[in-house]
Formats: sequence, C-alpha cells, structure tokens
Amino acid sequence: MNTTNVTYEREKGVMMKQKRSPGCYIKVYSSGKVYIVGCRSESDCRKAARSIARHVQRVMGKLHERVIIRNYRINNVLATCRLPFGIKIEDVAAKYPAESTYEPELSVGLVWRSITPKATLRIHTTGSITVTGGIHIFRIFSFGVIH
Repeated sequence: MNTTNVTYEREKGVMMKQKRSPGCYIKVYSSGKVYIVGCRSESDCRKAARSIARHVQRVMGKLHERVIIRNYRINNVLATCRLPFGIKIEDVAAKYPAESTYEPELSVGLVWRSITPKATLRIHTTGSITVTGGIHIFRIFSFGVIH
C-alpha cells in the first residue's frame, strides 16, 4: 500500500495501519479478517471498518464493485470509572468468594468475574474500576456488582 502509517509483516501475512480519525489501530490479514483496536466508541469502530474497506477497495482497483462488511461484531469493550471513595477489597473478597479473587502477592486489585453479563472487573482500593469483556457498552453501564 502506498500510504502513511502502514507496516506489513510478510511472515504473518498481516498489514497494520494506524488511523488518526477515528484514532485506532487496524490489522488486515491476508485471509480478509480485519481487527480494529483502540476506538473510543462503537460508532467510531464502524467508521474505521468502513474506511479500511474503502481503502482496500481503492488499492485493489475495484472501485466499481460494491464492498459489503460481513460478520461485523464487537468482541470486547473496555470501560473505566473512578468512585469518589475507597473500597475495602479484602472485605469484598471475603463476602463474595465465588465471584471474586484477590491475590495481594500477584496483583494489587481484586478480580471480579461476572456471569451475567459476562465481564471481568478489576477493582482497586483507590476506587478505580476497570471493566473488560463486555460486548455492548449499555450492558457494562447496567452493572449491579456489589449488592
């Protein structure tokens, strides 16, 4: 490709492109699979997917053909929040041993694995919470973690 911010790894058959608007990192494999990482919203991810599809179409010289994005799905959403108070994660780990794991020798945060919706939370004593593994942003915001 004759463009900026692109690298190609021949042994893996993957082209990597850094986009500025929307800011993300795109991997295009020789099989046709496209992975987009680092978007701020789901709509930005959709814009980046459409943009890279048009870019590949332009490079291949197939502008007269129609490009259809198939099997588009979001696999992982990351969200962070900060509570205005601290959390006693030792007490949370003792109260909810089935859902949480806390190993102070290995990590500073408590890991909470939720079943519905399926997600993983990392809770710190400072009140910061990181949620990963959700597939939709609205499911992450509707969390009721600690009863």
